Amino acid sequence: MGRNQINSYDNARSWILPDHVCSNIPRRGSEGMLGAHNAARGLLVEICRHTGAVPLCLHYHEASHRRGWLIIVTALAESAGNFLLVTTRSFTDWHRAGDDGWRICINGQDLSDEDRNLTPSVPMQAAIVDRWLHP
Repeated sequence: MGRNQINSYDNARSWILPDHVCSNIPRRGSEGMLGAHNAARGLLVEICRHTGAVPLCLHYHEASHRRGWLIIVTALAESAGNFLLVTTRSFTDWHRAGDDGWRICINGQDLSDEDRNLTPSVPMQAAIVDRWLHP
């Protein structure tokens, strides 16, 4: 596994969202909670840490498909008076036919040059957002 790929540390870590953040998942992790929820919270927290933005909202959605599992995380933050909207999509193929994939969209712009077969670590995802904001 590459050093910038998501790993067990990302799933085990418990990022905490401030009380003012609107979220459809718990703002804090607890024992036995889904690692995907921790990674979703981490996306918003790490984006704000990397960019200096203020976290506003987090939405987590997952759906099963006949071939796999789709997870969509949407993070909203405010940076210098502007909204920052980041959406990541991860697809895991149950049959391991090589169709796994990860994509990121920032403020409505798909970053196709960042499409990956393996999901990057949460800090790496935030670094991609920071690099997009500050080329």
